[in-house]
Amino acid sequence: MNIQMLEWALDVTKGSKGDLLELYCGNGNFSLALARNFDRD
Repeated sequence: MNIQMLEWALDVTKGSKGDLLELYCGNGNFSLALARNFDRD
């Protein structure tokens, strides 16, 4: 996985409100990395 893509996605979602919905059926590289920027209720 391209580290720069993950770093960019983390930067643009920092402080986001709401939920994350990843529609890509893969191994969850983005879901796992981005989970820290979203609340779980």
